[in-house]
Order: sequence, then structure tokens, then C-alpha cells
Amino acid sequence: MPERPMFLQIWVDENNGDLREIEKKIHAPLRKAGHVIPKRKRKEWFLTNEKVVSLIANHLGLSCIYDRRRLLDNRNPKTDD
Repeated sequence: MPERPMFLQIWVDENNGDLREIEKKIHAPLRKAGHVIPKRKRKEWFLTNEKVVSLIANHLGLSCIYDRRRLLDNRNPKTDD
């Protein structure tokens, strides 16, 4: 990657499952939904969004221990003004 990565979410498997298998289970629906980056030789990076990743992770029973969006929302609470 040419730029420094920014962590948006961190998910864990509290059942200590095989991380390689979990990664495959996350990658498979991203590929099927067409979230791949065209012309990439490696299939590690996907053109997707946090909502899609959250849906997949929740479906797999993973727990979110860090979500940048929630932290930002808590710092800037919305008002009814």
C-alpha cells in the first residue's frame, strides 16, 4: 500500500477460531458481491465499506472491539436543534 493504513474496525472471534478460515469466510462474500479491486494480482484488498464488513462479521459471530465511526459519533453527539 502506498499510504499508511487506517484502522476503521477491529473484529475478534471470542471462540478462538482459526483466523485463516475466518478470513476466507469474510473474503468469499466480498468476491461474490463484486467488491474486488480490478486488475489486482493479489486478492487481499477489497473495494467495500464498513457496513458490508460489519454485516459479514456479525453473521460470522465476531465481536467488534473497535469501531472508528462509533468513537467519532460519541465525540460529536447529534442534537435536535
